[in-house]
Amino acid sequence: MKNLGDVPSRRLLIECERCRRCGSYSLERLVARHGKNRPLRDFLGLMRSRCAERPCTAQLLVPLELDLDQAVMPTNSFDIDIWTARGSREMSVGRVWHLEIASAAFDRAVSLWPHSIITVRDRWRAVRTHNREEAERRERQEKLLKNLFPDRSHAKPGES
Repeated sequence: MKNLGDVPSRRLLIECERCRRCGSYSLERLVARHGKNRPLRDFLGLMRSRCAERPCTAQLLVPLELDLDQAVMPTNSFDIDIWTARGSREMSVGRVWHLEIASAAFDRAVSLWPHSIITVRDRWRAVRTHNREEAERRERQEKLLKNLFPDRSHAKPGES
C-alpha cells in the first residue's frame, strides 16, 4: 500500500500516542479530496503537520474489513454479574457474545472476588454460578486434606 487508492478498506484511522489524537476518515472522501494517487506518506505528513506535539508520533491504521459471508452474529449475550447476599445485582463485570470468553471472564472474576456470588447468565438462565458458601466449603475441604495428608499435593491439574 503506497497510495490512498491502494487501501483495502472503507475507512482510514490515524492515531497519535503523544497527544492522544485519533480520527477515522472516509476513504471515499479522502480520495475525492486528495486523489487516489496521493502517497500515504504525504497524507500522514499532512496530518502530522497539524499536530500540537512535536515530534508527532501519528500512525495510519487500516481496520480489518469483515467478510459478512463468514461472520456469524451471535444471537445471545452472556452477562457476568456479582450479586449481594440478598439477591440484587451489585456489579456488572461485563457482557460478551461468546461462551468461552464469558467463561474466562467468570474464572477471572472468581479469582478476584472469591467470596462473592458470581454468575454467568444467558438472559435469565444461570450458565455458571460461584457462591460464597460453596467456595468456603471447598476451602475447608482443601485445608482438611492438607492437614490430614501434609506430604501429598492436592493441587488441581494446571495449578502450580
